Order: sequence, then C-alpha cells, then structure tokens
Amino acid sequence: MSVIHIAEVDDEELRKEQWRGSIPLVFNLAQNEITTLQAPPPLYLLAPRNSYFPLILPTIQKHFASAAPAIIDELWVEFKGKPVKWHYPIGVLFDVLTTGEIPWSLIIHFQSFPQDVIMRCPNEAVLKSTFNNTLKESNFVKHGDCARVVSLSVQDANDLWDSVKNNDYSQFWKINCKLFESDIANLKRIPLRIFQQGYPTCYQVPVTPLDSSGSPRTLGNVLSEILPTVQTALQEGKMKVHIQGIKPSLETPITWLLENLSHADNFVYIVLK
Repeated sequence: MSVIHIAEVDDEELRKEQWRGSIPLVFNLAQNEITTLQAPPPLYLLAPRNSYFPLILPTIQKHFASAAPAIIDELWVEFKGKPVKWHYPIGVLFDVLTTGEIPWSLIIHFQSFPQDVIMRCPNEAVLKSTFNNTLKESNFVKHGDCARVVSLSVQDANDLWDSVKNNDYSQFWKINCKLFESDIANLKRIPLRIFQQGYPTCYQVPVTPLDSSGSPRTLGNVLSEILPTVQTALQEGKMKVHIQGIKPSLETPITWLLENLSHADNFVYIVLK
C-alpha cells in the first residue's frame, strides 16, 4: 500500500476504510487431533482487522467438530509452531507475525491448551473484560484517569463492545467519540504499542503529543526517541512502519494517528517490519 499523504486524505473516509479492512484466513485442524480417516477440509474466513480470534472460534469449532476430539480443552490458534495471543487485534497479529502472505494459514487446536504461553479465554465475557481493561488503560494514558470509560452508561458500554463484535463503524464512533479529547492541549499522553517483527513482545511507551518546543510530535520523532537504533533503517527505507496495514509517512503527526488509525481499544499499534 502506498504512503499516505495526509493532505490528500479525508479523515472520515480513512477511518471508515480501515474499519472495512479484513484479513483472509485459512484454518486447518492440527494433524494429531484429527479423529476421522480423512482430514476435514480447511476453513476459509475473512476476519475484520479490528476483531479478535475468540470471536470467530465458535465458527471454527462448528466447522471442525465432526473430525475433532470429543473432549475439548479450549480452542487455540497456532502459527508456525507457536500459539497466537488472542488479546491483540487480528490485524495487529497479522502485521507482526507475517510477511503479508494471504490467506494467512493457521492451525486450530482443540486440546493441549498452552496456558504457560497464552491466557485462557473460555468465553466471550473474558474477552470483553480484557478489552474493557485495555480501553481503561489507553484512556488513563490519554487523560490521566479512566473517568470517561467508567462513566459510560451500561447501554453505551454494551453498544461499544457490540460494535467491535459486529464490526459496526457507525455504532462504534457514536460511543467512542465520548472518549476522545477535541483539544490537543488537554491530551496528556498518546497510548502507543510498538512491535518489531520477529520479537514477541511490544514496547508500550506513552509520549506527549507536543515536543519541548510545543510543536506536534511526528511518527518519525517518536520512533527515533523510543527506538534510536532503528532510525537509520527507517530513514534509508530498509524498515517500514505499518499501522492498520497502512504505511504512513514518518512526518505524520502522532495525534493524527491516534484520531484516525488507533484500534478499537484506543491504542495506536505501530509495527516495524
């Protein structure tokens, strides 16, 4: 995808487009868990970038149930021999773990859940709670407290989660706009999570929206401060930045990225590849 030139992009249309973004997936049942003489056919799915693996596991379970073990531990996803962490959005995982090949080929397991590597997620309530906690964390970074999240009505909180489940852009922004600060001067920090491809963990370093001179921080400024070792590779084009599957210019203001390319949990996920 080409570099974004902000002056040429309508922000509202960009937000809509990134919500429409999906990842083609293909699942196969783990070979050692096939209980039938013939392996079941693979399952092809189109998953929203903003969604989470636990939300599509019921569909996967139904597809493979007739060929899978009768006793189920808990479904989990494997990629290249390693468990996939379900608490990050699918689009982030795709950007971090792959080189962009599609469909993304994954293995589904019904048994031997690797609880020493990934957290259990036995039901949607656990996923919803995890999402809400991450939303509180990002808003604490932005505003210095979680007041905007905890003050949402029960209906608004449920509608926000339903919008993530259903990939409903309009419903999401109807609620999410209450969590954003229109005046940049009142924004304390930008909630960032930075991944380098090939590394299993992320850097989570909140940064101020303005530098010491009062100028808006750019993506390039932030990365050079947090990860100075990658500055040369970025400047020479040997390393690229991916956010929501898009390659933004290093001159992009970090506040613009927060407003337009943050995920549903209000974090900006930056992937260096």
